[in-house]
Amino acid sequence: MADNNESTGISLEALMSMTLGELPELNALPPEGTYSCKLKLTTKKINGVNSIEAEYKIVECIEQDNPEAKPPGKDAKFSELFKTDNEIALGRFRKIAETIKDACGDDIPQIIGENKAYEVLIKLKHRKSKDGDMYPNVTKMDLI
Repeated sequence: MADNNESTGISLEALMSMTLGELPELNALPPEGTYSCKLKLTTKKINGVNSIEAEYKIVECIEQDNPEAKPPGKDAKFSELFKTDNEIALGRFRKIAETIKDACGDDIPQIIGENKAYEVLIKLKHRKSKDGDMYPNVTKMDLI
């Protein structure tokens, strides 16, 4: 049985010797551009709605649309969420599923899961929500 006083994560001593640059950024949205990534598809329940999350882990930045933008950090991740109660979201998920099916022959039950990862080349754009927040929008995807 674990001791209730036992802590996990970075020790306070190690934390106090770190610089701000060594701390991970809070899931910053990478600049628009072309990236090679590892893609994982998982299911989640968000506010009672079954959803599919597409998590992208950037392997390499091929080209940024704005060369002056700060490049994503090492092992940067971002994700898109597709709620199953929204036809537009399901249509966007379908584009991903069709890309995988065309290359691998796998359909929805075989492509979603923690143990499935795909190497993809993506074109990332940003979309602005009604409230002004910026979200990732993968507009093109090819399996590598």
